[in-house]
Amino acid sequence: MARRSRRRVPKATRDDEYRLLLANAPDDLYRDIFIVCRWAGLRVAEAVGLRWESVDLARLQLTVTGKGDVERAVDILPEAETMLRRRAVVLNHTEGREGSDCYVFPKPDGQPLTTRAVQRILQRIRERLGLPQDRMTPHKLRHAYATDLVNRGVPIHVVSAQLGHASVATTTIYLHAQPGQARRYFEGVE
Repeated sequence: MARRSRRRVPKATRDDEYRLLLANAPDDLYRDIFIVCRWAGLRVAEAVGLRWESVDLARLQLTVTGKGDVERAVDILPEAETMLRRRAVVLNHTEGREGSDCYVFPKPDGQPLTTRAVQRILQRIRERLGLPQDRMTPHKLRHAYATDLVNRGVPIHVVSAQLGHASVATTTIYLHAQPGQARRYFEGVE
């Protein structure tokens, strides 16, 4: 009988670590990218490539082009909404005006940040604060988003669609029991 390889539950950034990350971001640009990775579950490449034409604050949705150039709609959760509305004001962005194809997170020259620049900044913060690499990367922020959705009872097919997974099977790694969860269900707490 062949041994099944055991898939590990991905480690996610904890809330206290996330707050430290935001407090130590070098500026609003990086802090805001961390917010969109955490509260919209975007891959870092999706975040740096996000354009205003893909942001619909009226419907609270982002249109994201992910892996394999597959487009998906991502719901904008309150933390990301607040940040995007603030950025729109700061960048003097209004829907429908010329330049709506501008990047949401531009460098001073208007070009997007690179994924490597975001990774480097996060690495410097992580090292300065002594935070573990296994929970503090841009992708671990995405894991925190997915874990949050699952823990809040969002159906797995919805989580899968939000993350842009080609298969729900990929998303099932977030389905793991929390210690004490069965007892809380039994007692009617959850």
